[in-house]
Formats: sequence, C-alpha cells, structure tokens
Amino acid sequence: GERATRARSAKDRIAAIAAARVPRTGTVFLDAGTTVQAIARALLRRRDFNGLAVVTNSLPVATMLGGAPGIELHVLGGTFLHRQAVLLGADALHSLRTWKFVAAFLGGEGLTHSGITNSHEEIAAFQRAVVRRTSGPYFCLDARKLGRNTPHRVVSWTKCVHLITDGDVA
Repeated sequence: GERATRARSAKDRIAAIAAARVPRTGTVFLDAGTTVQAIARALLRRRDFNGLAVVTNSLPVATMLGGAPGIELHVLGGTFLHRQAVLLGADALHSLRTWKFVAAFLGGEGLTHSGITNSHEEIAAFQRAVVRRTSGPYFCLDARKLGRNTPHRVVSWTKCVHLITDGDVA
C-alpha cells in the first residue's frame, strides 16, 4: 500500500499510455507491481474489450480485474511472495509455458544504459520468461527508476522491448 502512493501521478500517466496499447481482443500479461496495478485500474475505465484474456500472477491485479466486463481473467499459480502479493516459482513458470501473449506489461526496479533490472532474482527470472512468450513486451517504469541499477537483469537493450516512462531517457 505504501509503495502505491509513491509517484502516483506518474504511475497514472504511464498507466493511461499503457492501457491505450492493450488490444480489445487477444491475450495479454499483466505483471505485479504498483505501476501495473495502475494499468489494471485504467483498463477498468476503458470498457471496450471484446474477449480480451488477461493473464497475471499478481493477486492485486486479479482482484481488480475479476468480473470486469469483456475481460477473461487467468491467474497463474505459484509460491506466494508477500512483498508484492505475487505468485512465483516453478509452478508459475510451468503455468506460463502454456501461454503466448500479444503484449505483456511489466514493471522493474531499475533502468540503466545496459537494460532493465529487478532486485529480486525470482521476479527477474519470471519476467524474462514472460518476455520470451510475448511479441510485444512493454516495461512501465516511473522516472525514479531511471539510472538505478539493481542486481538482477531482466532484459538488455539488445532485445526488442518497449519502454513507457514519465522520465527523460537520454
């Protein structure tokens, strides 16, 4: 709850841009994290979906989107990580193998010239697996994360990814 209040207006701006990139139909992945939760809130306001399947391992995202008109929600199983209320581990990775995504919206804790990073090894490994299963990975990070390097690389800039941020990436 405390993390959700940090950079709230930035997260809402990022969420509006990201939500506009969610197709009306198809299958998308929504990651854990407060910026992605803002995307889920923005999707609830759209109300123009026609058979969109949303896959997530985030319990807050699942709670928000459960029962939303036009959205078929799928929650991956796994081991509960309290810090982000997310399901991870071997079960989550196994469940992920059955999905392909037209877009995936992911968070991160750091962004440098070498790529996007996360401080939790298991989260980073899961995000790498999601990136391999999508044709359109979108990383959504607020300006506080720019220039910050955390221990576990998720993706380098050699991989074709999209970045949505409120900061200046020079």
